[in-house]
Amino acid sequence: TPPVLRRELLARLGRLPEAERALARAASIFGSGAELHQAATAAGLKLEDARLAADELVGRDILSAGNRLDFTHPIVKDSIRAEIPPAELAGLHLKAAQSLAADGASSQQVAVHLIHATAGRDPWVVDTLCEAAAGARARGAPESASACLERALREGGGLQRRGEIMFQLGLAEATVGEAR
Repeated sequence: TPPVLRRELLARLGRLPEAERALARAASIFGSGAELHQAATAAGLKLEDARLAADELVGRDILSAGNRLDFTHPIVKDSIRAEIPPAELAGLHLKAAQSLAADGASSQQVAVHLIHATAGRDPWVVDTLCEAAAGARARGAPESASACLERALREGGGLQRRGEIMFQLGLAEATVGEAR
């Protein structure tokens, strides 16, 4: 992002009410076309407040008009995302994962966010990452499987579970070596 454009965008965003800034930050971590309720959950906003914030962001040319939350340009999204402090970003990823899971998203879609979330010793996170790893291995994507399993190890768990994860990680990493 050109520095001048980025500074101007962030200055505009800084003048917005907190609900609009929170929604923009949350929407920036989802891929293209986030659902309003998912971004609202990640931002910690009530749905009606998120609707009002989204309307304001559309009026300020930050979001495009439509049923999903799309940014007017990738530079806008990237600039907003780049300014999120690491701890806040990790928390947004965890909330995004939880929101996607509640909507019935696949373990692979949820794992995209869990990989970037802070570890917290949550068995649900470990289960989801292991399920996503199994799916990745079945699809012939051992690098993705390894990333999920490495993150699952950081989440923690009992010795037996850690042993199972390490075994699966070894298999995935061996497959990565064979693929090269």
